[in-house]
Amino acid sequence: MQKILPVIMCGGAGTRMWPESREATPKQFIQLFGERSTFQDTMAMLDASPLFETPLVITNADYAKIVAGQVTEIGASAEIILEPMRRDSGPAVAVAAEIGFRRSPDTILAVLASDHSVLDRAGMVAICAEAAAVASQGFIVTLGIKPTFAATGYGYIRPGERIGHKGQVSRVGAFVEKPDAEKARAYIADGYFWNSGNFIFRADTMRGEIARFETVMAEKVAGAVDAGKIESGCLVLDAASFGEATKKSIDFAVMERTDKAAVIPADIGWSDVGTWSAVRDLIERDESGNAVRGDGVIIGATNAYIRSQGILTAVVGVDNVIVVATSDAVLVLDARQADRVKEVVDRLKADNRPEIISHR
Repeated sequence: MQKILPVIMCGGAGTRMWPESREATPKQFIQLFGERSTFQDTMAMLDASPLFETPLVITNADYAKIVAGQVTEIGASAEIILEPMRRDSGPAVAVAAEIGFRRSPDTILAVLASDHSVLDRAGMVAICAEAAAVASQGFIVTLGIKPTFAATGYGYIRPGERIGHKGQVSRVGAFVEKPDAEKARAYIADGYFWNSGNFIFRADTMRGEIARFETVMAEKVAGAVDAGKIESGCLVLDAASFGEATKKSIDFAVMERTDKAAVIPADIGWSDVGTWSAVRDLIERDESGNAVRGDGVIIGATNAYIRSQGILTAVVGVDNVIVVATSDAVLVLDARQADRVKEVVDRLKADNRPEIISHR
């Protein structure tokens, strides 16, 4: 069985998880559920399976020490690639495809997010193996998640014609941007999937599609790899070339334009852990739906969640509230409006507040 080269995307800022997630320590490096970060959970899953080669971790240069430290902490290993600046996911995937291609054109890569949660890790490994078999035929395979509610914060995938392989895999009929609630309900009724943002492909397939649709991106990324330098065991991409690569997500650059996209259903207990509400829903709670991490007290409340770092936090007589308290900031949130945390970060950024950058 051909091994898969996993690529962990690890450069996001995690603004919707403020105030615990900051630009200096974004959510993928935070212990949201236990003793490990979601990045470490992903690394551990890959390390435990013989299906995967040593992962490539693509991250911002500012996170080099955090990534190296967290990899070492769990006894894993990784090849770390540092972006000198953020250029969105398109150039990052292009870098992975370029490196995989230089190893061998038929290298199978799996691009995985570092800040997602997968409850069924064995299932995730199995679905990657299935997707790799399809990818070997020249498809770019995305993992489709069966919706559990009419989410307005996810992109959707309309499956097209079946392409065989146990009858589960389909061509992608269309990628659909985040809908309103009414459209989301219609999509679910019509059998659409959530777009998980995980992709499996042959290096030559993705490299060719990027060159086809985004010539400048492909050329500048190749130049950034060519002129990259090894520093402290990491490949640092050339800033001059990488800075000229088109700034665009891989969805807009390739996935919404290619005729090679396929989707495979993945029932793996997936969550993008995109909001504090998602964190609350993934942890164990008491009979009233309440949970506390840190120093907190809940009285006469339901569906309340407290995360407190060193400051006693009390919630009394309210429903569906989330409170996140750090040493220098407190967030009080209606769980139904969890997406609006980004608005807080935008306001703080406009006011040049240091609390969006790092903890006190």
